Order: sequence, then structure tokens, then C-alpha cells
Amino acid sequence: MRSDLVAEIALNAPVKAFGIHTNGTLLHTLDHEVNDRLSTILVSIDGQEEHTDRQRGART
Repeated sequence: MRSDLVAEIALNAPVKAFGIHTNGTLLHTLDHEVNDRLSTILVSIDGQEEHTDRQRGART
């Protein structure tokens, strides 16, 4: 996740609500100011590596 890009968009986008979809591993890198702008955080939870590789391709 590009925390700098998420911050730029979240803090400057002329919208009332802002959300992100992430695997959650880098959420801690967002500043509190950015977190306060997020109305929705969708976190994906993957299965075991073999299953995910079959669905998405190896190492994706």
C-alpha cells in the first residue's frame, strides 16, 4: 500500500466518505489524520497460500 498516496487522496478528495480495501498488513502506516477520514475499511482475508495461488496466480 502506498501510504503517501492514500493520505494524499484521503485528505484532499472533495468527497464526504472515503474507503479503502486492503489486506490490512500496512494499516498501521497510515497517520491518525488519514484514519479519521476513512468511513470504510474493507479487509480481505485469504486462505492458505496454495488456495490463493490457484485463485489469483502464484505470488500475487
